[in-house]
Amino acid sequence: MRALRIHEAATDKAAEAAAWYEKERPGLGTEFEHAVDAALGAPEN
Repeated sequence: MRALRIHEAATDKAAEAAAWYEKERPGLGTEFEHAVDAALGAPEN
């Protein structure tokens, strides 16, 4: 299996999006981060 490499700009954009969602509704930014992690196959902490 190939390793997934994520461009730094994509990471920055995801963080910006999470911050925006969090501002719209507390907790939504965290939900967004979890959804991104799940989509990319990141392990749960």
